[in-house]
Amino acid sequence: MTAISQRAFSGGEITPSLYARTDVEKYVSALRTCRNFMVMRHGGATNRPGTTFINEVKDSTKKVRLIPFIFNSEQTYVLEFGEQYIRVYRNGAIVTVSGVSAWQDSHGYVVGDLASYSGTNYYCIQSHTSVLATNRPGTGTSWQDYWYALTGDIYEIPTDYLEDDLATLNYDQSADVVTITHPSYPTAELARTGHTAWTLTDISFIPGISAPANLAVSGSSGTADQWVVTSIDEESFEESLPTSPVGSDTVASSGSPRTLSWDAVSGAGEYNVYKLYNGVYGFIGIAGSNSFIDDGIDPDTSEAPPTERNPFDGADNYPSTSTYHQQRHCYGNTNNKPENVECSRSGAYKNFTRRSPLQDDDAVSFTLASNQVNAIKHLRTIGKLIAFTSGGEWVIKGDESGIIKAGAINAEQISYHGSGDLPPLIIGSSALYVQARGSLVRDFISDAVDGYVSDDLTIYSAHLFDAYTIVDWAYQQIPHSIVWAVRSDGVLLGFTYIRKQQMYAWHRHDTDGLFENCCTVPEGNEDFLYLVVNRTIDGNSVRYVERMNTRRIGDIEDLIIMDCALSYDGRNTGATTMTLSGGTDWTYEETLTLTASVAFFVVGDVGNEIHITGTDGTIIRASITAYTSDTVVSVKPNKTVPEAMRDTAFTTWGKAVDTISGLSHLEGKDIAVFADGFVEASPNNSSYDTITVNSGVANLSKCYVVIHAGLPITSDIETLDIDTVDGETLADKKKLINKLNTFVEETRGLFAGSQVPSNDDDDPLEGLYEIKARNSEGYDDPVSLKTEVLEISLEAGWNSNGRVFIRQVDPLPATILSIVPAGYIPFRR
Repeated sequence: MTAISQRAFSGGEITPSLYARTDVEKYVSALRTCRNFMVMRHGGATNRPGTTFINEVKDSTKKVRLIPFIFNSEQTYVLEFGEQYIRVYRNGAIVTVSGVSAWQDSHGYVVGDLASYSGTNYYCIQSHTSVLATNRPGTGTSWQDYWYALTGDIYEIPTDYLEDDLATLNYDQSADVVTITHPSYPTAELARTGHTAWTLTDISFIPGISAPANLAVSGSSGTADQWVVTSIDEESFEESLPTSPVGSDTVASSGSPRTLSWDAVSGAGEYNVYKLYNGVYGFIGIAGSNSFIDDGIDPDTSEAPPTERNPFDGADNYPSTSTYHQQRHCYGNTNNKPENVECSRSGAYKNFTRRSPLQDDDAVSFTLASNQVNAIKHLRTIGKLIAFTSGGEWVIKGDESGIIKAGAINAEQISYHGSGDLPPLIIGSSALYVQARGSLVRDFISDAVDGYVSDDLTIYSAHLFDAYTIVDWAYQQIPHSIVWAVRSDGVLLGFTYIRKQQMYAWHRHDTDGLFENCCTVPEGNEDFLYLVVNRTIDGNSVRYVERMNTRRIGDIEDLIIMDCALSYDGRNTGATTMTLSGGTDWTYEETLTLTASVAFFVVGDVGNEIHITGTDGTIIRASITAYTSDTVVSVKPNKTVPEAMRDTAFTTWGKAVDTISGLSHLEGKDIAVFADGFVEASPNNSSYDTITVNSGVANLSKCYVVIHAGLPITSDIETLDIDTVDGETLADKKKLINKLNTFVEETRGLFAGSQVPSNDDDDPLEGLYEIKARNSEGYDDPVSLKTEVLEISLEAGWNSNGRVFIRQVDPLPATILSIVPAGYIPFRR
C-alpha cells in the first residue's frame, strides 16, 4: 500500500487550467476545491466561522455601504451608509440612544444634539434657539429644517448621499475625523465625540485662524504706503489670509513713523506685517501684540502673505479621493481636472493657500499628464505618494530627500495596468488594488532589486474571477492575514496573503443568500469582518448586517459555525446563588426544593432546567416541576445529588431552556442548532431531526444552557489529482484509494470519500463516510475535540485521479493540517 501526503494547502483553490500542470510549484500545496474553508497563515485549512445577525438595514429595498471608523485599536465602529443616512455599529451591536432629554422651549440647540418629544427621538441638523410654534420637533411649522427623526432608539444621522453613489464614496481618516470625497458632493468631514455624538459637515478650505479685523493706520489715509496683516496660530503656526489693505498719505520713515493697529484674534500668538513695494507685498516684521510701528522698514518681497485659494470651490471641482502624506492632505480627480493632485500646506490640512514666490510649505498642485486623460482613482502612501489612475500607477518621488514641495514633484509612471473604483488595501509595505475593469487583483510594492513591481495575484485562481468583478473588499490582519472580497455574484472570496512567505491562497465562501458588502475593524485581540448579506426570508428579500465570529476555540460551547445566528446564554455571571434542599435519598426520583438567593423564577419556568456545576465538575440538571415563588421552585435532578452539592449555595449554574425565540429574521428556515457542545440540528445531516423556525421560535428536544441557532454552512475540501513531476506520469494510471489519514487540530465530525456527492439537494453526504471521533467520553458529555491523525476507510474504487473529498456539514470545528490518501498507486494501466 502506498501513501502520498499533502502537508499544506497554501496554494489555495487553483484554476482548472492548471489541473495538468504538476510542474508548477504551487500544485503540491493547492486544492481542487476550497469552499467555506480558510487557508491559515501556517498552511492548514479551517472551516470558516459563522456570522451573527446584528440588524436589518434601515430599508432592505436599497443597497448600503459599510465603512470602518478606527480611532485606535480599542475605539472602533462600523458605519452603515444608506440612502441619506448613517447608522453606527460597535462591538457587534447597533448603537442606540437612551435617556434622551425632553425637548425644551427657548433652549439653545446645536448640530448633533438629541431631543425627545412625544415618544420620538430627534437629531438636531441646524443650530437654533427653540421656538414652540416653528421648530418644536414633529409639530412646528418648519421643524424639519431643524430636526431629523430617528427610528425608535437606533442612533443615526442624516446625509445627502444617494444610494447610487454609495459604492464610489472614498474616505480617509485622521484620529476622530473621516474625510469623505465624491465628485458629486462637497468634501465632508464626519467627526465623532462620543458613541452617540457624530456630525457630518462640509469642509471649508480656508486657514484655520481668522485674519485680524479693523486694521487701521495712524495719520491720514492714502496710498503712499499700504499694509496688510496676518494672524499666526499660537499652536500650529498656521498663517491666516491677509486683511484688506490700509494706506497712508505719506511714506513711513524714522522721522514720520506710522502705527498699525487691529483687533486681537483669539488663538493668535503673533502677527505678520507686510508692506506694498512695486505692486508686491513684502514682509516687514512680527508683532507680538495687536499693534506695530513702521518707521520706514524695507519690505522683504521674498516673503509674501498667502493668497486665498480654494481649488474645490463649486460643482465639478469636488475631489474624488484623498490621503494624508508628509503632513499634507492630498486630494485628486475633480470633474474639471481628473488628472490633477492638490496637496494642502504642511500641517494645515484645510489650507491650500500659496505665496509668491512659492515657499516649501505652500500648497502643492500638479498634473499627472500622459497620452490619455487617465483619471486619478486613488491616492495612497507607501513610503512615497502613490497615485492609482485609470490607466496606470504613478510614484511621486519629491526631491532628493523624498519630500514633495513646489518645484519638486518628480512624478513617474511605473506601470500601465490601471485601477478600478475600489480603494486599494495597504498590507504591510504592499498595496493591493483591483485592476481597471474590476476582475484582476494586483499588488504594488517597492522591491530593492526590481524597483516598483506589480504582480497579478489571481493568475493561479483565474476561474474565481473570469466573468466576475470585485465589488467590495477588506483586509483582516488578525488572525490569518486574509483579504475578503465580495464578488459581483454574491460569493465571498478569501485570499490569505503573506508575501514574505509566498503565501497566496484563494478560497471561496457561500451562504444562504448573497454577500454584498464588507469591512473589518479591530475588536479585542483580533479583527472582525462585518458583512451585508441579502437573504430571502419568508418570501421577502432582506438585507442584514452580520458579523463573522471568532474562530478561536476557548470553550466549545461558545463556538458559532452557522450563519445569521442568534444565541441564548443562560449562564450565571453574577452573585445569584442556587441551593438544592429537601432531599432524603437525593435520587433522581425525588422532588427537591431549589432556592434562588434573589427573585429569579417565573411561572413559565416550569419545564425549564437549572444546571448546577459542583466544584469537582459534576453537573446536576434540575428540571423545574412546579412554581412556588419568584425564589423557590420544585425540581427533579437527573441523577443522585452528591453530598457536596446538598444544601449548598452555588453561583456556578445556568438556566436551560428548550425553546429559543427572537428568530423572526430566520422565519421559515430549517436551522442548525449547537447547544451545550452538542449538535441538536443540522439540516444537511439526516441523522438529526429538522428544526424549522415558526413565528420566530425554534423548539428543541431538550433543555440547554447555551444555544446557538442559525443557517447551516457546508464546508468542502477536495484534493487535486495524484501525480508527480518526477519520473513517469501517474495521470494515465489507475489508482485505488481505500483509506484516508488526515492530521486534524481541534476537530470534530468530518465526512470523507473519494468522490463528490452527485447532487447536494438530494443527499449532501452521498458516498461519504463519517470520521468517528468519540472515544472515552460519556454520552452525557459532548465529544472532545481531536488534535491527532484520524483514519477512515473509504469505499474502494479504481479511478485515474486518486482525489479525496472532505466535507463538514455540521456546526462543528474542522481544521485540517495534512491529507494522506493511501491505497495502490499505481496498480495497472
